[in-house]
Amino acid sequence: MKTATARELKHELSAILDLVEHGESVCIKRHGNVIARLIPERKVSGLFIEKGSVLENGYKLGCIILA
Repeated sequence: MKTATARELKHELSAILDLVEHGESVCIKRHGNVIARLIPERKVSGLFIEKGSVLENGYKLGCIILA
């Protein structure tokens, strides 16, 4: 898993999202503490819905995991 600071996320968002899009998870740290993880989404089929997730056109939306 890659890590990035909040500052790096702000300045390199597009590159970090490219990593996530290609299957890499990224830990976001602020002041040395993990505050969030960006994880790649997988296409889901049918109407299976996990608690706290929202589906649109077969893709899960809004799935940010806070540490």
